[in-house]
Amino acid sequence: MLEELKAAEPAERGADTLTLDGAEWLGWLSIPSLELELPVQAEWSYPALKTSPCRYAGTPEAGLVIAAHNYEQHFARLNLLTAGDTVEFTDVSGTAHRYTVMQVETLAPTAVEEMTGGDWDLTLFT
Repeated sequence: MLEELKAAEPAERGADTLTLDGAEWLGWLSIPSLELELPVQAEWSYPALKTSPCRYAGTPEAGLVIAAHNYEQHFARLNLLTAGDTVEFTDVSGTAHRYTVMQVETLAPTAVEEMTGGDWDLTLFT
């Protein structure tokens, strides 16, 4: 799926998303220190989370929040990130947005406001 997303023709791309295999894709996430490279769906739902990380809120330009299950192939090892690690999100137009990990924090499952209400450029959660 990731390679198909990266190789899609420009005509298949919408303004912010790409439709592929019946799903809307926002782009892909790369976390080199965890050896992860994952496609990101444009909108979250419980069924969508079973296959890939999903945008929970925001945009790459304004506080992107990405959710995923703690499956081994998804976000199970997020707690291993450390300050200074890099994370990159590439949108479907090919624009790379680079981030540096500033903080890793464990929140209560009900702490939705803390996950979405901060001034962070990127938030990843499971």
